[in-house]
Amino acid sequence: MVKIARSAYIHYSAKQMFDLVDDIEAYPEFLPWCQNTAVLERTESSVTASICIQKSQFNKSFVTTNTIKRYENITMTLVEGPFKKLDGNWYFKDLDDEGSKITLNIEFEFKNRILGMTLGSFFEKSCNTLMDAFIQRAAQVYE
Repeated sequence: MVKIARSAYIHYSAKQMFDLVDDIEAYPEFLPWCQNTAVLERTESSVTASICIQKSQFNKSFVTTNTIKRYENITMTLVEGPFKKLDGNWYFKDLDDEGSKITLNIEFEFKNRILGMTLGSFFEKSCNTLMDAFIQRAAQVYE
């Protein structure tokens, strides 16, 4: 199982960063590995969405339910897809007038060993660069 933990102190607010992470429909615009997304259901406290990742000729979709505590955290739980396990958490904390601290934790393991060998390092790299991608997106959207 792969575990990823990233944190960043940034000059954007927790609300601004939460809004970017919660805007699943926009992911294909700035995440190069994200071919497409579809929000299947959205309520006040959760979002169920499908994300299709692409690497060369490989396309794999997965569905997660994100439990939301608005502007504070998003907890991602696997519904279906090529993973044995895929769990994640985003945490958003304002730091007075200085900006915010954003934390991302992801754990994943592919169901199929061959698929894990084929896409595992690619997915791990994608997860490792996720924080930077959202910070760059914030600069595009908010500046």
